[in-house]
Formats: sequence, structure tokens, C-alpha cells
Amino acid sequence: AANRKLTAKLATLKLKTPLGKDGRGVLILKYEGGNAEPIATAAVYYTQQGRSFGSSLPTFKVGPYGSTTQAAEITADQTLVGLRNDSNYRFNVSLFNASGQSGFYRLSAFGEDGAAIPIRGGNETGALDLPIGAFQQALLQSGDLGLDDATKRYVLKATAVSGSASLIAAASALDRRNNDLVQVSDDTPRISAASDSTIEY
Repeated sequence: AANRKLTAKLATLKLKTPLGKDGRGVLILKYEGGNAEPIATAAVYYTQQGRSFGSSLPTFKVGPYGSTTQAAEITADQTLVGLRNDSNYRFNVSLFNASGQSGFYRLSAFGEDGAAIPIRGGNETGALDLPIGAFQQALLQSGDLGLDDATKRYVLKATAVSGSASLIAAASALDRRNNDLVQVSDDTPRISAASDSTIEY
């Protein structure tokens, strides 16, 4: 096999002061051009007792080179697969309203067999409806949702009910021993292509 050289450049930006008076806000990174496809992600750290050490936001392509941004993904239903709450792992779910207007967003839970699982505090169908303000995040813990059956692997579905459909859903699967996390992003199939064709993700 031919030798291949991979060069990667990682930029880390730490925010030590609040973005706004209430500690919330929006950080805009501007793409200056070039022949790369930048990918942006973030980790939010909490100090309050009971919160996770790091809550990871999903990665998104942000540069125009070679492909467009992933705007289509945040306007449709999003699926988070394989979450668990047992003696080894727990998980947090992040629903971020990426629009300038508030709205209601729905979170539904299913088992690997496709059967619906009621969420604690949910509506008559078992789904949980959440009001989320403009450019704000709802961070939900698996225990608070009542999704604590150690024998199950949960599949969560997030969708917009009202307001803007600009929703970014993600989850953090956290190791209970050291709080290391694995980011779980939307895994909804969106591309249909012939079996012998090449698909870029």
C-alpha cells in the first residue's frame, strides 16, 4: 500500500469570560478561505455539582471548500443512537436552538426494537416537549429523563414542534469512572445512492 501523509491543524479557543451578562451568547468563527474544509466543535464545562465535566456539541463542516455547510441536517428530525445508562456509562442530551427565535422542541425515546419508551414528565405519548429560547441550549441528564434501565440501549429522536427548525441535537456518553465522554451526533440516514458509488461524510 502506498504511504500516505496526513497533516491536521487543530485550533483551540478558551473563553475565560462570559459571552454576555448572563453568561450565554453566540461565538461566530469566520472562514477566511483556503483549500480545507474546517470542522467546528465545542465542549462546555460545568462546575455545579451533578453536572458533567464536559458536554460536547456536535461537529459541523463550516467551510465552503468542496461542500456546503450542513444546514439541511438541522432542519429535519435528528436521531441519537446507542445511548445507555448503567454501571459503566450515563449520558446527557443537548438540544441547541440555533435560530434567533424561541420555539418548542420534542424529544422522544425508543428501544433498539423500535418500541417507544415514555420520558419522565412527557406528554400523553411519552415524548418530552421543551421550550428553548433563541441561541439557547437545553441540557438533559439521562436520570432526570427516567431513562435508567441498564438493560436497554436508547435511541432518541429530536424534532422541532414550533418556531424555527434550526435544532442541533447531540449527546455525551460519559464514563462514570473518569467522566471521559464520547460524542454522539445525529445518525439519521439522509443520502440515498447506488451501492457502488462513493459518498462523502
